[in-house]
Amino acid sequence: MKNNKRALAIITSALMAVTSMAVTGMNAFADDVYDITVTATHATTSEFEAYQIFSGGYSGDKLTNIQWGSSMTSADKSALLTELQGNDIFKKEGTNVFAGLGASSTAEDYANAMAEISSESAPANELAKILGKYVSGAVTDADTSTKNVIDDVSSGYYLVKEKTAASEENPISLNLLKVVGADASINAKEDLPSLTKEIDEKGGVAANTASVGDVVPFIIKSRVPDMTGYTKYFFVLNDTLSAGLTYNDDISITVGGDTVAAEDYSVTKTGTTNLEIVFKDFYGNYNDDTNDEIVVKYTATVNNNADMTQAGNVNTAQLTYSNNPNETATPDSTNTDKPGPGAPTGQTPQIKTVTYVTQIDILKTKADGSTPLAGATFTLDGYLKTAVASSGEYFVKTDGSEAAGTETYYRLNDGTYKLVSEFVAGTDEYYDSTTTTYKKVAASAVPETSKIHKEVTTTSDGKINFAGLGEGTYIITETAAPGGSNKLEQPITVVITASGVTITGCTWNKTVTDPNGATTAGDFVQGDATTQSKLPMTIVNREGSALPSTGGIGTKLFYLFGSLLVAGSVVLLVTKKRMAVKEN
Repeated sequence: MKNNKRALAIITSALMAVTSMAVTGMNAFADDVYDITVTATHATTSEFEAYQIFSGGYSGDKLTNIQWGSSMTSADKSALLTELQGNDIFKKEGTNVFAGLGASSTAEDYANAMAEISSESAPANELAKILGKYVSGAVTDADTSTKNVIDDVSSGYYLVKEKTAASEENPISLNLLKVVGADASINAKEDLPSLTKEIDEKGGVAANTASVGDVVPFIIKSRVPDMTGYTKYFFVLNDTLSAGLTYNDDISITVGGDTVAAEDYSVTKTGTTNLEIVFKDFYGNYNDDTNDEIVVKYTATVNNNADMTQAGNVNTAQLTYSNNPNETATPDSTNTDKPGPGAPTGQTPQIKTVTYVTQIDILKTKADGSTPLAGATFTLDGYLKTAVASSGEYFVKTDGSEAAGTETYYRLNDGTYKLVSEFVAGTDEYYDSTTTTYKKVAASAVPETSKIHKEVTTTSDGKINFAGLGEGTYIITETAAPGGSNKLEQPITVVITASGVTITGCTWNKTVTDPNGATTAGDFVQGDATTQSKLPMTIVNREGSALPSTGGIGTKLFYLFGSLLVAGSVVLLVTKKRMAVKEN
């Protein structure tokens, strides 16, 4: 009897030990929790959350004992199956991998069907997008301070979604799928397009100066984004010119160095200042060209509406792009290559360039230096940027009409020129352009279209202005003077330069040379956002002189005395002849 009791005690103890081990094991399994860390370029601004599709054990990178996860409901599974079976992307050898599933199918049946889909494939990306529609009840994150880390998840198969809403600076990642049985790290599938815009001179600048009539070249750059997970991608460039700039209808686009055919994009001009450039079938044409550079070039001419304040003539560019691969991109009803209302899109910040223009103000006065003088005509002559003087020589762009053997030049960033034959490979950064060439000409051979010529006559207030000028050398000549005045004997030379030329303003400088000594030039009025920048000059009149004279007794006496002298001469001549006869 004692032996039986002893045996029962041993068995009971053993059972208790086994039970304790089992409970401990279960608790240990239940307490095994892991972290999912999402690596994203915008991790500091985005928050991610995880949804459990399947739960189960974890062995050798595979999920075992598969059950439906906490984020899947019966209604979800029914709608999910309908969409999976109706999507041709899940066909393998002509048969949809989910075709055999039905209402009685288990979680493991679904998992086995999903296992037929290759990782990092288009069908896998599509599966993640579809699952994202039917999950509910994200796994609770124990630590919400780390937005890109999902803490304390148990073993299972998870869908990771971006919780943060899309914004201009936050493209949404494609939904991610991950088997978790240890701490896991996954990379977000998102891309944020960028945009740069410059004035295409001196190697690329944000601001410049120009005269009315000058052509300003613009260059806009972006790149082909990673379009993983998309089936439609919008890529629309909006460019707005100021009223002082006229678009020259000369846009050109390259992607990866290859010219984009005109039929692969459209340019819509609204009024005279707004351009909309729409890339047609951007996904279809460039899905395989991730990171290829996109270059858009066009020019605009400074016109008579040019702003001459420190606000300048502004040109802005902004890119609208698709930013959520998990949602269907709804196109515009009239243009399927543009996003429709509510379509998930983002926009880059506006990038702007500024072109500054100034003027010379002249006051013509009498000799006293203050009384206005009307009727004085002045001309101003100079050159547009298409004909630039360098070291006293003039250079103009080649046009294909040059004779064989004509020497051609490249323009450097410092404004000087160098023979094309002396160009050294790898030194492109020092050149304004290595595609545009120039030829050297005499001043008399500069085309009229490259010259600036203005003529103005003073009115009663004595004032004139030569508006719409940029940096350059200008010759001011007085061609007609009011009655009783003398014209300036020699022209006045004005050299205008600018410093600190940025998108927030520029500082104008001048050098005035007047060999006549008749000019007083004030300091440049730099102006502000509403007041024009201008160079004031006063030119004092040189009146004609009343020269001294004598014998002012009148012409009548002159004629009388002249007649008497003639008569006397005749009498004297007759007398001499008579005396000569008598002597003979």
